[in-house]
Amino acid sequence: MKAAATTPDPSTLPGLLDLRRLEDDASVFEADVCIVGSGPAGLAVARGLAGLHLRILVVESGGLEESEATDRLSEIESVGFAREMAPRRVRNRVFGGTSESWTGRCAPFDPIDFERRDWVARSGWPISRAEVMPWLERAAPQLGISTQFDPVPDRLAGDEALRECVWQFSRGRDGYAFTQSGREFLAERALDAGLADIRVLLHATVREVLVTASGRAVEGVEVVALNGRQARIRAPLVVLAGGGIENARMLLLSRRVMGCGIGNGRDQVGRHLMDHPRGVIAAFDRTAFDAVRARYGLFRLPQPGGMQTYVRGLTLSPETQAREGLLNCAAWITEERAEDDPWEAAKRLRGGRSAHPLADTLAIARAPRLVAAGLAARAFGQGGVPHKLRGLVLDCIVEQVPDPDSRILLGERRDPLGLPVAVIDWRIDLQARRSAARLARYAAAAFARLGVAPPRLSDWIAEDALSRAQLRDVAHPMGTTRMSATAQDGVVDTNGQVHGVHGLFIAGSSVFPTSGHANPTLMIVGLATRLAFHLRGLALTDSQAA
Repeated sequence: MKAAATTPDPSTLPGLLDLRRLEDDASVFEADVCIVGSGPAGLAVARGLAGLHLRILVVESGGLEESEATDRLSEIESVGFAREMAPRRVRNRVFGGTSESWTGRCAPFDPIDFERRDWVARSGWPISRAEVMPWLERAAPQLGISTQFDPVPDRLAGDEALRECVWQFSRGRDGYAFTQSGREFLAERALDAGLADIRVLLHATVREVLVTASGRAVEGVEVVALNGRQARIRAPLVVLAGGGIENARMLLLSRRVMGCGIGNGRDQVGRHLMDHPRGVIAAFDRTAFDAVRARYGLFRLPQPGGMQTYVRGLTLSPETQAREGLLNCAAWITEERAEDDPWEAAKRLRGGRSAHPLADTLAIARAPRLVAAGLAARAFGQGGVPHKLRGLVLDCIVEQVPDPDSRILLGERRDPLGLPVAVIDWRIDLQARRSAARLARYAAAAFARLGVAPPRLSDWIAEDALSRAQLRDVAHPMGTTRMSATAQDGVVDTNGQVHGVHGLFIAGSSVFPTSGHANPTLMIVGLATRLAFHLRGLALTDSQAA
């Protein structure tokens, strides 16, 4: 739960500018590196470039706090499979980006995610997992997690069908449950001269990415505020870090030199849109609650910097995926908490959010054993507190086949700045539904072998009705500017540079060739940190030449 915090006035923070308040209607900024987006990806790139005495400018469409006016710039039009439409669940236009609303769940991608798989069309990364892992270790401290990504043995290693997987949860500071990149950056900026040199331009939305007349090199970006103020940022190196939807949209909007959009000569920008289809695949009987939670509930381990929270799950083994032509997917238990759960009641009372204080007080008084067990768990560092439940289900998240027809386009409708909104044609393939269903059946059999009453399969799985699969997105748009070895197959190269456009780079989940089952933030920050290291050499060379 967030602690009360005050948001500083940008005018009181050196190096933080608000485009709406600039006196000049057409200001020009000069920078060595312009980073568009201040979420985990953009700030990871900025951190990686700090201390080099470069002119770094971070451009953010929102401010230090979210607002309804800015949210309207994130509206989308969905014409495919139903998607999450609430702007703040899809994109956060605020300094810190999606770290303002994420759930803190982190895990590296699996080895199979990087491999070319005959049964997964357009699979395979042009870089290896071994090349990526050191950057994930560097990214871990930025997210408040340990570099011990897999700290416990796989208890199903001998199982032919399944493996155990592990996620860990971000550890925030200053009363925040999970790391919030923007707040962390501002706090550290006050103490770190390298970060203090980085300028930030707030309320500045990119209207166009600027390239040379030949289209072969970037020149900067044009930005505009909701009150009409405009600015041009000239920079030989530009990083688009606006997220899986916005990165593609910015390229498609930039048609002054290239009529189809920058980097889109082969019609690849916006295609291969993936998310993480998620849904309940089984439900446990009340008699199994304690046994299931004991085995697959939260647990805590001491790590450098403090206790780290982890949770186990189940995933299909690579052998099962290959034998049955399945996608990578994972399942974990989700607690459906009762209305009179004492710990939720305590949270409401402590935060001053209780609509019925007497009822919440009684909920605590009527559950002395749960309260005592929770206090003991906290005292001895034994994971999460036990909650009073109305249900316990098995949730599943699954990767998708990269489908060129699942895509982002520009629509006819305009946003408040007059820019075309993003049209999302998201598609869920049959392979994803079949993979989730097979995982459910294998998991039910595994629980039976463990002596636990197997969960009841969801109707669409029990009845083999894949067309009725209850799956939804989790606002993890990926793949729309995918990384590829050649321009025919994607948008950026192995360093994140747009094919054929010198100096224009993309950071974030939009560069993922495949999506795996892991939440994307750790991979996002790892690849952004890797990109920053690459940019260091380019920026220093360019500045020395200048």
